[in-house]
Amino acid sequence: MSNRIKILPSLVVNQIRAGEVVESPTSLLKEVVENSLDAKASRIDIEIRNNGLELLRIDDDGHGMAYEEIPLAFMRHATSKIKTFQDIYALSSYGFRGEALTSLACVAQVHCLSSPGPLASGGRYVIRGGEALEHSPHASTEQGTSLFVKNLFYNTPVRLKFVRSKMAEKNSLMRTITSFLITNPSVAFSIKWDDGDKSFYPSLSLEETTARVEQIFYPKGKGESVLYQTSGEYEGYAITLFASSRAFKSQAPRVQFLFVNNRLIEDRILHSMIAYSLPSLWPENKIGHYCALIEAPPKDVDVNIHPRKTSVKFLNAPAVYALLKSVVHNIETSAKKGSPDDAPTPPRPYGPFPKGGFPRGKLNPALNPHNQYLSVHPELSLVFVDKCYHLVNNSLFLREIIQKFIENPSTESTPLLVCEPMDYGPNSKERIDYLNSLGFELEFLGENRLILKSFPTALADIPFIQLVRSFFSTLSQPEKNSPKALLLQSVEGLSLEAVEAHRYLDSWPWSRDCQAVRAVDHSLVEELFHGG
Repeated sequence: MSNRIKILPSLVVNQIRAGEVVESPTSLLKEVVENSLDAKASRIDIEIRNNGLELLRIDDDGHGMAYEEIPLAFMRHATSKIKTFQDIYALSSYGFRGEALTSLACVAQVHCLSSPGPLASGGRYVIRGGEALEHSPHASTEQGTSLFVKNLFYNTPVRLKFVRSKMAEKNSLMRTITSFLITNPSVAFSIKWDDGDKSFYPSLSLEETTARVEQIFYPKGKGESVLYQTSGEYEGYAITLFASSRAFKSQAPRVQFLFVNNRLIEDRILHSMIAYSLPSLWPENKIGHYCALIEAPPKDVDVNIHPRKTSVKFLNAPAVYALLKSVVHNIETSAKKGSPDDAPTPPRPYGPFPKGGFPRGKLNPALNPHNQYLSVHPELSLVFVDKCYHLVNNSLFLREIIQKFIENPSTESTPLLVCEPMDYGPNSKERIDYLNSLGFELEFLGENRLILKSFPTALADIPFIQLVRSFFSTLSQPEKNSPKALLLQSVEGLSLEAVEAHRYLDSWPWSRDCQAVRAVDHSLVEELFHGG
C-alpha cells in the first residue's frame, strides 16, 4: 500500500505561504513601501498599473543592498531587523519576519536593482515564480533600490478570482498610500497611476504633520470645515487626534485612520471610542474624518498577532483607552465652545419657520458673513456663498445634481464602513450594472438581496442610500425605461437639507447656475433678518 501522505514540493509550500503575506496588490504595496521606509528612504516613487496586477514599481533612495546581499533578501526568514525572539517585542521597524520579498517572488515576476552607494558594488536580481533567473553586478549612479513587480499571481490564477473589483482595489491601494503620507511627512512621495500624471507630495517637517492631514482630509480645500487637533500623554503613551467638523450621513467618511507607532491598524474598540463619542461635532447618524496617532513603548506592543500586522495588543490596554477617552473629551469640549482657534463651528440649520415667510428680528449669530445656510421652508434653503445670498429649491436642486453627475460621473469612490443591505426585484441586473458604472459598488448578498459597499465621492453630501433604495423600488415596466430615466425618477420624494445645499454651492461653482438656484438681493435679506 502506497503512502497517501506526501510532503509538498517546496514551490507549492511557498506559494501557499505567500498568500498569507501577499493576498492582494494592496498587501504587496504595503510590504514593499515598508521595506523602503525601513531602509531610511527620504524619497519614494510609486508607479501602479492595472491596480498593481500588471506592474508595481517602487524606487527609493534608501540604504540599498550590495551585490551579495540581494539574493539573501529574497530568502525566507532572512532579515536585518531582528536577531533574537525578544527583538520582536522591541521593534522600531515595520517589517521583521523576512517573508515579504520571498512571498511576492513566488507569485510574480520580480526585477530588483539595488546599490548601497554611487558606483558601489550593487547588483541586479531577476526572479520569477520563486526561481532565480539572473544575478549580476550593477553599478548605479545613485544609492537605493528599484523593485519591479510584474504580473502578480500569473502562476496562481486561482488567487486572481479573489481579487476585489477594480474600484475596491484602487480604494484600498489609495488608503494604504495615504497612511504612509500621514505617518511619514518627512519622506517625499510621488504616485503615478497607469498613464496619468504623477502626484507629488514634497517632504514636510514633523511640525507640519497638521498640514499633511489637512491635505488628506480636504484635497479640494477645507471649505467650511474646521480641523480639530489635540494631544495627550499618560503612563508612557501619547496620542494625537485629528477630527473634522464636517460629517457625513454614511457611516464611512473618506478618511479614518488608527496608527500605533506609525503602523496602520484596525481596532473596533478604539474606532468606536472616537466615532461615537463626539455628539457636539458629529450629529447622530453622521461621522466625520479622523486620524489617531498612538505612540507606545515598543516593548509594550505586540504586533505579531496578525500575519499582515494590522492588529496589535497593548501590554497596558486600560491606559491606552483612558488616554484616548481623555483626548476625545478634549475635542468634544472644544466643539461645544467653538473651534480650537475660537473660530465658529459650522452652523446647524434651524427651522422650518412658521407660515408667513421670514421672521423679522435679529439674525441668528451662527449665521456669520462666511459659512451660512438656513432652512426657511421644508422645500427652500437660504445659502450665503461667495458674498451672495441664494434661494435654493431643495428637491429640484437635488435632481439637477444627479443629472449633472450622470452626465459626468466621477471615478473616485468612498467605501462604506458598514455595508448597506437592500432588496432588489426581478430584471434588476441592468440597474446594478448601471450603478456600478457610475461609481457605486454593489454585490449580490443572496436571493433578492444585495449590499452597497461604496458610493461616488461626489455624492457624499446627498441622501445616496435613499436614492439607491428608491431606484430598486421603482420596478414597474422596467423594460420600457432606461436606467438613467429610472434613476432620475427615483429622485422624486427626496430632498436636500440646507447644510447639504450649502456644501454643493460652496464646492461646485457650476451649481450656482442651476435652475433651482436663484440669487437674492442682499439688501432685502438684510432688511428681513435685521429688521427695519
